[in-house]
Amino acid sequence: MMKNVWFIFVAMVFLSFSTTVYAQNNPPEADAGGVIRIENPTYPLYGSINGTGWDPDGDPIVAFEWALVSIEPPESIDVLGAPGDQLDYVAWSRGELIVDLRVSDGDLWSHWDTAIILIGPQGNTDPVAIAWIYPEEGFSPLAVYFDASESYDPDGDDLMYYWEIGGPEKYSFSGVTFCLVFSTLGQYDVVLEVVDSFGGQNAIYVSDFYVRGPNNLPQASPVATPNSGTQPLTVQFNANASDPDNDPLTYEWDFGDPQSPDNTSPLADPIHIYAQAGTYTVTLNVSDPYDTITETLSIVVAPAINMSIDYARVKFLNKNRAGGKVYVRATFDAALPQDTEVISMTFDGIKLFEVPFMAFKLHDADYFSYVRRGLVVKLYFGKGKLVVKTPKIFLGTVDNSNGVDVIFNIGNKTGMENIKLYELMKRMLIYQKDKK
Repeated sequence: MMKNVWFIFVAMVFLSFSTTVYAQNNPPEADAGGVIRIENPTYPLYGSINGTGWDPDGDPIVAFEWALVSIEPPESIDVLGAPGDQLDYVAWSRGELIVDLRVSDGDLWSHWDTAIILIGPQGNTDPVAIAWIYPEEGFSPLAVYFDASESYDPDGDDLMYYWEIGGPEKYSFSGVTFCLVFSTLGQYDVVLEVVDSFGGQNAIYVSDFYVRGPNNLPQASPVATPNSGTQPLTVQFNANASDPDNDPLTYEWDFGDPQSPDNTSPLADPIHIYAQAGTYTVTLNVSDPYDTITETLSIVVAPAINMSIDYARVKFLNKNRAGGKVYVRATFDAALPQDTEVISMTFDGIKLFEVPFMAFKLHDADYFSYVRRGLVVKLYFGKGKLVVKTPKIFLGTVDNSNGVDVIFNIGNKTGMENIKLYELMKRMLIYQKDKK
């Protein structure tokens, strides 16, 4: 662009004319054009002003002189030249050009007349500040990028950008985009102010960012409750996770059960139901924004035995009910076990027997028994019947207030039923199926 300068451009027009003698010569008058408005220009805009003059004595105008008064904003318009009665200019953005014009009849000069050229919308609308920074968090030394290129001015004016960065390190910068590197740990805040050519301004709080030191890994001690049982097994998982830096944590559980439609979970403390028997490896990933740790658990789900108690009796042999005998009759559904598999039963947590199948005596194809020191166990696999009769055993911990759990195990298969006994006589509790 041509640099604006104050100038005087005089154009002399010499014409041949016959000499007329006047008693007195009057000065001419100039017309610079008055106020000229150009509301919606396309930049750059090349234009011109055409000045005129007249003489009350009828003398011809022989000279034009233009003078630059002002350009606001200074960089918005350049004057290109003034050849005679025409002044040429180029407008780069919205602005105001003021020039004066005087004319001469060869003897006298006129008074100055003013032209005002208003380019672009009149009045001023404040600019709109839009900015972002990236990243908003990271490790020292952290390079942070600042960008206000989406800011704009509704009037199309040029903008100036002023940034203020507060925190452990303080900076003042100007510019649309730039990058700074921060080494001091802590939180920083960013404010941007944009100013247009006519003084309109808009300031915004952009964001804050955090410069941090080395990351400490999250910690987790996952727990499964219970971690074993019979199918279907409902397990409550707890991540028990924390982060030394107080970073937010995310969770990713894989229950090791690909046949389940709910094999994964993003919760910290999910619940999962294992429908099938088996040993499952559960994986937990705990992540902060920077690192991930992995922990595993093992869940053992035993096949279930369909067992139903038909009759049960507890006979106490002393007043304090510390000792007595137990009798249980039940139905069950299970295949013949392997010789090494252990068969057992507990009664409200009290072990009634625990014997390897090889210790049972075979009576026929599906009837087996075990008899030892007053203990009698009879298993009828074909009929699906079970009879257990114990000698005197310790019963001091039996608590019938919420019923008693009877658990029957064959190898890793389990059947369980909770039964509520009623008192038949002073030292005898009894349960009979279908009896209230």
